[in-house]
Amino acid sequence: MDGRTDFTALEHEDGSRWGDGDPGYTITVGANYLRSTGGDAGTVNGQFYGANHEGVGGSVERTDLTGAFGAVRR
Repeated sequence: MDGRTDFTALEHEDGSRWGDGDPGYTITVGANYLRSTGGDAGTVNGQFYGANHEGVGGSVERTDLTGAFGAVRR
């Protein structure tokens, strides 16, 4: 499966906008993982967790940003 992920309205700790604030990536999704296949600079990698893949966690790595994300399906 293929899709897209966008990180929107990113800010520095002081509240100022980070870069363009909205890096976005095309992703491919496998059985237990996701990874970027295009889009803005850098990479996105993640893994699904739980018996029914109800959770996801991962990272975004760029030369100017390293961040982590997580989500739970409701």
